[in-house]
Amino acid sequence: MEFRRESQRLIVTVGRADAVAGAVAFVGVAAGLAAFFVVRGFGAPDAQTTSTTDAWAAAPVFTIATDGHPARGPADAPVTIVEFTDYECPFCGQHARQVLPTLLASWGDTLRYVVRNFPNLVLHPRALPAAEAAECAHGHDRFWEYRALLHELPLDLSGERLTSVAVASGIDTTRFRSCVETRATRDVVALDLLAAWEAGVFGTPTFFVNGRRFGGERTLDQLNEFIRLALTDAAR
Repeated sequence: MEFRRESQRLIVTVGRADAVAGAVAFVGVAAGLAAFFVVRGFGAPDAQTTSTTDAWAAAPVFTIATDGHPARGPADAPVTIVEFTDYECPFCGQHARQVLPTLLASWGDTLRYVVRNFPNLVLHPRALPAAEAAECAHGHDRFWEYRALLHELPLDLSGERLTSVAVASGIDTTRFRSCVETRATRDVVALDLLAAWEAGVFGTPTFFVNGRRFGGERTLDQLNEFIRLALTDAAR
């Protein structure tokens, strides 16, 4: 890690190895804080009690990189949703099974949907290996097939099942095992964690709709309304 000063700014250059170590250290703290809030009933950082319109107006806005990450829909779609997910999170699994298919079918080429990682190392010990395995599947162009099968049994994320899901997804087993065993995608997951940290993600799922952040589980009706509001903003 290198530090330098330019005028009144401190510039920090982070190498890839530093990014991995820093992200892993951070996520432990973030996950612990998330657990603290949940246990004490304080709720998610982004309130869900206001109307959808008010929530949209109040949502903080961030620039979230999407290039190279698993995505459905055209790159030039007027609305982009980025989901930060955890494969042991029951709400993430419910969203993937019950909400996302309808959302994609309803909006077609209007919507681009991108998935990035935020595994909780404190509450979900198998989430990090699952995220790395899913990114290995992405490298074989089988991410969406792999993710769908993984979410069918979210409580079983053993090493054996990560491989069996790869086989069922049509991925070459030898290459997949090599990717998982060498943790070839750990930098991808670590950099996702750093991006989540910078954008104020505290738990999963967290959605960014054209950059506006909405933490916690969201219904199909809420997401549909957020898309409509995004389209209205884009037309102005």
